[in-house]
Amino acid sequence: DYSSVDAVELDSRFRIPRSLDTRLFPYQREGVRWMDRLFAQRTGGILGDEMGLGKTVQVAAFLATLQVSG
Repeated sequence: DYSSVDAVELDSRFRIPRSLDTRLFPYQREGVRWMDRLFAQRTGGILGDEMGLGKTVQVAAFLATLQVSG
């Protein structure tokens, strides 16, 4: 049960663990929110940018958001 995890609300359905949110750069936070919007619309997207900007971290944060949000 992840309901007791300290989290930040992305919207009324999704929460990201605060411990992750505070470690993300602003552009990474926006990437997680973008994936959240795509998920809510039941559509896909391609996360692409320069190497080394944290695509893997953004995806891991999004997956943690899904887990915490139930």
